[in-house]
Amino acid sequence: MKKTRRAKPILIISAILTVILVITAVVILRVKPNVDKIISGLYRAIIVSPMKSETHGSITYYYENEGNFNEGMKFWYDSVVPEAHSIGEQYFGAIDSKKPDIVIFPDEKTKKTYHNINNVAAWYLGEENSIYLDHETIGVTTFVHEYIHYITYAFCQENNISFEDIPAWFIEGIAEYISMMPGGYDPNSFTLEGFVAFEEINELTEFQNLVDKGLNPYIQSYAAIHKLIELKGQEAITRIILRTKDVDFYTAFEEEVGMPFQEFQSLVEGLLSSN
Repeated sequence: MKKTRRAKPILIISAILTVILVITAVVILRVKPNVDKIISGLYRAIIVSPMKSETHGSITYYYENEGNFNEGMKFWYDSVVPEAHSIGEQYFGAIDSKKPDIVIFPDEKTKKTYHNINNVAAWYLGEENSIYLDHETIGVTTFVHEYIHYITYAFCQENNISFEDIPAWFIEGIAEYISMMPGGYDPNSFTLEGFVAFEEINELTEFQNLVDKGLNPYIQSYAAIHKLIELKGQEAITRIILRTKDVDFYTAFEEEVGMPFQEFQSLVEGLLSSN
């Protein structure tokens, strides 16, 4: 009679552990966005909620130092913020979403206790609908850039479009282009040095990695939007975003400009190398 071999205990344990690891990985991937949102909410409750706050024009401003807030802030909430909103609506149409909170830290060091992002003067977080900046480095152009991120995010939300499906270079290019108007970048600042294929900077982390390396993906992203508007007009921005409801971004982009994306990228490279 032939003996039946029993599986070795170590193999059984190994198989069970493998199954557990696979199941755990799947669960983490599915719940991670919610976990990140919970953590972000808790961190905001701990750091931002205790700050002083004032509401002007349906926007709540959070700040730590009353002197810093009062110093020149009337100019911001009476002039800069309404103008930024008006400029954004010129490109995206009327935005009905709740306006963002604006969190003003007293200095850059304090700001980094909330989100330690290098080489970034300010940022907008869509899941918190908030713009974060600090009193020391605040500037009109930087603020408008971040406010246009809010406008873009709100436009996507109102049209049931996933903001995450829009490439980082396109999002940053829109904000950079609009915030630099009416004059725009000095053409002499255009350079091909460090140019990266746009499809390699779809993710914000990829974009930020270039910034951390001392490169300037903002200029090539600005140049892409500049060329897009030159070819098809400013309405091309919203037409492309809206089309992503039905097709992927690059298909939508090619349909709008009427050429393969690589050909469009070559036009942008030509614009950057013209100096």
